Amino acid sequence: MNTYPYRTYAEIDLDQMRHNLCQVRRSIGEACRLMFVLKADAYGHGTPMCARYSEDLVDWYAVATLDEALSIRNVGVKKPILLFGMLLEQDISAAVDACLTINACSLEYARRTASILEGMGKTLDCHIKIDTGMNRTGLFARGGRVDRAVEEAGEILTIPQLHTTGIYTHFSCGESSGVEDQLFTQNQYDAFSQVIQALETQGHRVGLRHCTSTCPLLCHPDWKMDMVRVGMLGYGQSMTEEAAQKMGLRPIMRWCAKVVAVLDLEPGESVSYGRIYRTTGREKIAVLSAGYADGYNRSYSNRARVILGGREVPQCGKVCMDYTMVNITGMENVRVGDDAVLLGCQDGLCIAPDSLSAATEYGVNGWTTAQVSARVPRIYLCRGEVVETRMLFH
Repeated sequence: MNTYPYRTYAEIDLDQMRHNLCQVRRSIGEACRLMFVLKADAYGHGTPMCARYSEDLVDWYAVATLDEALSIRNVGVKKPILLFGMLLEQDISAAVDACLTINACSLEYARRTASILEGMGKTLDCHIKIDTGMNRTGLFARGGRVDRAVEEAGEILTIPQLHTTGIYTHFSCGESSGVEDQLFTQNQYDAFSQVIQALETQGHRVGLRHCTSTCPLLCHPDWKMDMVRVGMLGYGQSMTEEAAQKMGLRPIMRWCAKVVAVLDLEPGESVSYGRIYRTTGREKIAVLSAGYADGYNRSYSNRARVILGGREVPQCGKVCMDYTMVNITGMENVRVGDDAVLLGCQDGLCIAPDSLSAATEYGVNGWTTAQVSARVPRIYLCRGEVVETRMLFH
C-alpha cells in the first residue's frame, strides 16, 4: 500500500482508467465512437490528467463548463470537446480559439451565438440537443409531437456560423427496471429517432447521433447509434457494483485519511456532535483526518464503513468538518499515522462508490467521487510511479 505525507489524499491509478476504457471499447465495438465525459473535474478524478492519459483511447470528450474544456486544451489534448453547458457572450471568443463544439440547446441560444460569431467573422461546430422528456434543456420533442423540434433544428442546421456535427438527447430514467419508466425511456428514444428521421427526410445531414450514457448503454446496448457517452465507466463505476464487476471495471481512486488519535472510551460515552452514537461497552475509537469539508459527506454518519488495519470497520458519530471517527474495538494493530481507506480497494477489501452513495437518499456513484474536495491532494500513478501530484494550496 502506497502512503503519502498528507492528512488525506486521493490516489488515482491512470492505468486502471485506461483498462476501463478498453473494456468499454470492447463492449461497443470499433465502429462506434466513444465520448469520455470529464465534467465535474472528471467526477473528482481530475479533468486534465484523465484527458491527457486517455486521448489515444477515445474519440471525443464532453464537459459542462468552458474552464473544464480549456483545462483539457491546456495539457495539449486535441480531440473534439462537446460543451454541455451554455456559453456566456464574453466566452464565445475563447470557445472559438479552443475549437470547442457547443450545445445548440435552443433556437434562441443558437441565433444569439451566431450573431456574435458573425460579428467576429468566425464559426463554431455544434451538436443539437433534443429534449425528449428530461425537461431541462433542448428542443422540445415528444412521441407524435416532434414538428416544433424538427422545424427549429432545421433552422439551426442552416445557420452559416454554426456547423452542425451531431444531434443528441439524454434519458431521465434509462437505468430503471420499472415498467412505467421503461415505457417512458422507450418513448424518449422513439421521439429522438422521429426527429432524426424527419430531418434526414428533408435532406439534412445531422452528423453524429448519440443518446446513450453509462446506464442506458448497459440497459439498451442496441441504442448506441454513432457514439456513446461514458463517464462513470471510465472511472471504474457503474449503476451498481455488480454491473461494474460484470464489465470487468476497476476503481481508479483510492481515498485515504490518517489516523490522528486512538481513544479508549468507557460505556455510555458519546462520540462527535449531536451524540447520535454512544458506546455500549468499552470501545476503542480511531479519529481520522477527513471530514465533510474534504467531501466525506455528513450523510455517511453512522452508515459508512472504512478499511483500517486489514479490516472493514464502521464509521460512528456525525462526520465533522475535518474529522470522522470509526470503531476499532478489539483491534490492537492500529496506530496514529496509519492510513485508513475511505473509498477504494486495499488487501482484497473494497469500499465501492456504490456503498457510499447508498448511504444517502439521492446519492449516485459519480456524485460520491465528484464531491471529494479540491483540498484533498490528487496523486496520479502510471505504471506504478507517481507522475503528478495536484494540490490546492501549492
